[in-house]
Amino acid sequence: MKASLQTMCFVLLLMSLLSGVAPWSSCNDLIAEDKPIPNTGEVAKSAKSPTQNRDATITLEFDKPTYFLGENVILHWHFVNSGNQPINISMGGDGRTPGAKRAIRFKVDVIDEKGLSAADPYPNPNNFGGMFGNPTLEPGEEYWDELQLMRYREVKKSGKYTIKVYHNLGWKKPDEAPVVTTTLNFIMPKEKQAREVFEEMLSLPDNSDRSWGKKGRKFADFELMRYPVYLPMAKELAQQGDIRGLKMLGEMAFPDATTALLELMSHNSPAISEKAGELLLRRMSPHEDSTISHASYLASTSWTDELRKLAAVPAWKLLAEDDREGIIRGARLIRSLGTKDDLPALIKVMDRVLVDLKHNEIEQKAYLRPWTASSSLEGASQELLQRGARPPESATTPGNSVVWLLALGTNEDFRPEGWRETIRGLIQHEIPFIRDLALRNMPLPLDSDTIPVVADAILDGFAPVQAAACDLARRSKLKKFGPNLITVLRLSENDWLIRAAFRSAHECGVPNDKRLEICLQRMGGFTNDRNMVILGLLIDGSIDSNGHGAQEIKDWQPFLPRIQTAWLDFIKSHRQELQEGTRYRPGSEALSPDMFPPQFQLHISGQPGWPIE
Repeated sequence: MKASLQTMCFVLLLMSLLSGVAPWSSCNDLIAEDKPIPNTGEVAKSAKSPTQNRDATITLEFDKPTYFLGENVILHWHFVNSGNQPINISMGGDGRTPGAKRAIRFKVDVIDEKGLSAADPYPNPNNFGGMFGNPTLEPGEEYWDELQLMRYREVKKSGKYTIKVYHNLGWKKPDEAPVVTTTLNFIMPKEKQAREVFEEMLSLPDNSDRSWGKKGRKFADFELMRYPVYLPMAKELAQQGDIRGLKMLGEMAFPDATTALLELMSHNSPAISEKAGELLLRRMSPHEDSTISHASYLASTSWTDELRKLAAVPAWKLLAEDDREGIIRGARLIRSLGTKDDLPALIKVMDRVLVDLKHNEIEQKAYLRPWTASSSLEGASQELLQRGARPPESATTPGNSVVWLLALGTNEDFRPEGWRETIRGLIQHEIPFIRDLALRNMPLPLDSDTIPVVADAILDGFAPVQAAACDLARRSKLKKFGPNLITVLRLSENDWLIRAAFRSAHECGVPNDKRLEICLQRMGGFTNDRNMVILGLLIDGSIDSNGHGAQEIKDWQPFLPRIQTAWLDFIKSHRQELQEGTRYRPGSEALSPDMFPPQFQLHISGQPGWPIE
């Protein structure tokens, strides 16, 4: 699911040693991924900044004028300060985009001779920020960036194309930075030509070996060889046990590539068979989000009805085995391919698997939850219910309990006789996953017999169960849960559980100043990450901002007393307002820079960070 970029403004822990590079991740006002290239005027091949105060020249350079489709086309974006005054530009903060693997502050269009734009092969990519810098270029200085053109657009046929590229450079007005335009020719290779492209790709290095702001070299990217002409080469490479062949197959959006992945699930190398199964799952119809994505594109073009039937066979085989990772893949396949008639068989799988894994640390204790066999079977069950499967009327076995709880939580008409007593029993089930699921699917309002059971679950020995109980308390808004939520806030060593207790305590009537004081007492003696979590909660409970950033702090002790004293003074001076829910904006007279570590800034969209260095 595409997450809010505000919540992704995380601090990078790796500090660059290069001049002009800062450890900040990206924020909304820099990226604007959903906005098109602005109409700023264009000049073929190069463009000058239209503002008098910034005399800069930007050019686009390619290694050759014509490429075969399937090659890794490197676009060299070249910025030169062609004036007589220093120029500051903002680059980066946008490179950690799993799947798309591209810098999304760059806007790229590829237009054919009929004026039609090529499709974006990775629409709506998730963004987790990246290394960010504000280099100042002296007169004559240059800055290079490297773009893989085919990660921005997917050209499907031979022809001459117009290439347009824009970057806002961090300048205030979109039209201050120019759109740069050039042309490029593409040819769909014949079999012999494709073989030559393939052999060259095998010989290339794995990366560009590029330093910040410098020109890079050509490198291999097998995921861009996504055309049918390369299918025989991809299968040949994969059958040899070479993962690069699977990278090719994974991006091929047509049924023959799906067939090849199904065949490779039986490969004698576990690494190849598991990767083939993983790539097969990537082209299943997404369920978490209706937003158009690369996965939804693959799903819409890669399947036939016959292939779906064939894929169900290895899915049930995986579910019949004892390998936890295999069970996860099998459950995810059934989630996409199963029918309502498959639910009884899936319940039998859960009856075995949930008991076998009831003492597994990852399955029962890990929080936030990774992919688990339990949650994957839950997801498959939920999907089959949505397809019309009938839930059981009782919760007498682990598998029946899972489906019964899902029906209770999603269908208001499903209220079997004695359901409240049954769910209270499931909140105390011997399998922690079922306790967690019961809390997540408990209908509101809570009756008097259920409240003490939920209160006990807040102090459960398993973090996922505690988190589910905290969330249920938050939704119920009952003050009776306050004392146990305070206990979790005081004692938990799980960052996510600390956050959950902090927010739930507010909804359950715990005074805001008390929440802040408990957090303040917990600062010190922790790692940088834990202290930053606590500081983040202090901010969440009292300050309006869009995020924050800081350099890595290895030792809090030199300035921790100053921070604690400043926050304590703030709470004492504004106790009544904090209890009433008042929140303060960065720069307010109520706030002091002493409340924060060195080189720490709060962000408000469209405004300078605070405190101002």
